[in-house]
Amino acid sequence: MSGFRRACALVAVLVSAVVAADEIALSPIARAVRATYIHGVTQELAHDLVGADGVPELVELLVDPDFPRRDNVVAFLAHLAPDEASDALLRCLETPPTHPGKIVEDRALLLVPHALGRIAKRGGPRALHALLALSAGDDVVRTRAPWAGPGMRRDLAEQALFGLALSERPEALSRLNETAGSQTSSLATAAAAARDEPRHVAQAYGLSTTESGARTPATIDPEFVGHEAGLDFANHVSLTSPMTDELLDDALAHASRLAGFEDFASDVACCATVRRSGSARTFGTAGDGRDVLNTENELRGVLLDPVARVKVVRLIQRCGGVAPNIIGCSFSPGDGMALVRVPAIDGTLWLHEYGHNAGITQHNPDSRYIMHGTIDTRSAALGFTECAALHDASDPARIDLVELGECSDTDADGQVSVSDNCPDEFNPGQSDVDGDRIGDPCDLCSDADGDGFGRPASDECVAGNVEDCNDSSAEAFPGGLERCDGLDNDCSGAVDDLICSQYEVNVDGEIDGIELTWVGRAFGECSVDPRLEWWGAADYSADGCVDGDDLVLLADAWGCRGDMPVCEDP
Repeated sequence: MSGFRRACALVAVLVSAVVAADEIALSPIARAVRATYIHGVTQELAHDLVGADGVPELVELLVDPDFPRRDNVVAFLAHLAPDEASDALLRCLETPPTHPGKIVEDRALLLVPHALGRIAKRGGPRALHALLALSAGDDVVRTRAPWAGPGMRRDLAEQALFGLALSERPEALSRLNETAGSQTSSLATAAAAARDEPRHVAQAYGLSTTESGARTPATIDPEFVGHEAGLDFANHVSLTSPMTDELLDDALAHASRLAGFEDFASDVACCATVRRSGSARTFGTAGDGRDVLNTENELRGVLLDPVARVKVVRLIQRCGGVAPNIIGCSFSPGDGMALVRVPAIDGTLWLHEYGHNAGITQHNPDSRYIMHGTIDTRSAALGFTECAALHDASDPARIDLVELGECSDTDADGQVSVSDNCPDEFNPGQSDVDGDRIGDPCDLCSDADGDGFGRPASDECVAGNVEDCNDSSAEAFPGGLERCDGLDNDCSGAVDDLICSQYEVNVDGEIDGIELTWVGRAFGECSVDPRLEWWGAADYSADGCVDGDDLVLLADAWGCRGDMPVCEDP
């Protein structure tokens, strides 16, 4: 086995062990609900992965404030829940288990009417009554969701109309006919379209089915030159947590590293990367309905919007067919992607949908691959034909690829050089303690806690070539002032070894009124480097300012002398 493959195999084992440890306490249902289904949770998926017997556990997860994927919980309940579960969904709407402004929580709340609509279609009177009430007007929504502002109340009322369209009940269609003239999103036309259940994908947009052709086993990218695709993007103006330049840079760098690593023998270490092109733009206007995509016209309008290739929205419920919690829809091949945010896998999702733009029209049946229909933090592989498509995007993608130089693994650490965060130094785990996207062996100064001292030490660090004894706390560094806080603040090798003389400013042997006078005279003074100021000795807390913290510390040491200890055991 080559050194390249041995390194990959070792990292794969370590990653698998970490994932297994993280998920060992999860039930099969919780694991299924935590995954991300790119083209939504279909009825087939819900019954195969959870089934009706899993509804009680889904209801428990619905109200668990610590469960990270409440959006998926609502989506599974949409297909599985009996009418009795409508009450739990409404309680979630009335009193969200956690902050409703969070990305996933916002999506989950907007999906409640969708779930009620499918329950009503199965004959649920409670669900139908709730939808009729929610669609009646702002006052009812305010009662059902007292936390919601005017914009969210409007959104929930409109989603209630969409839920009524999904129900296909006569009472529902009557309500839709009454309101159709005022609905800019044309929800009255959604009833017939709601009968179309997508097979994970939208054939109308050229997306893949779950079948796949044979793959050619390969381990090293056969391309001689690496290529990079630049993705420009725009957030809808109504997003409460928009994608930012910095977040996207981190996400796409991570996705490129996943693509450029050989996790197992048939995974290609691909020399094709994705990056951000230009800064974040915006599109749409508040209340225009283009942040929540329910109809084909809304979806197509967003996909074709020339503002940017990628448009970030709040919720997608239509991609060829209707399904709850679709997180990505794109032309394949073509130039246009609509995505929601899933922070844990944003980069993988963007690379997946760009793969469709580039011409990958089939999903990979292996869940370890980025182009599988379901992705999570373990989806990291690319097949041979998938990698080839990223190197040579089809004409409809309308993208200019940038050549990155030779496709190789210069430092033999298992990561191809074009996506390696430290291409000339061995860094198999892509370690980057300070998060600056430069691998630790290549950092000029790896200063994770920002106190000026690095670990390992470097002449490029603010404090020079002196090693930090604790690079996870800015309160501990060589020459720091020891405090009674359980840390070795001065890097002496001893914790809380503070002695009275360290508080001296006039060297008279006692901590008394002299020191208090210094603190009083300097109170309120601040500096980026207090060591250069006349009052620096009075900054006992070493935070750059003389303030109340220093008075508290002075009180601890008041009256002590010489080498007496300040930090006493309680």
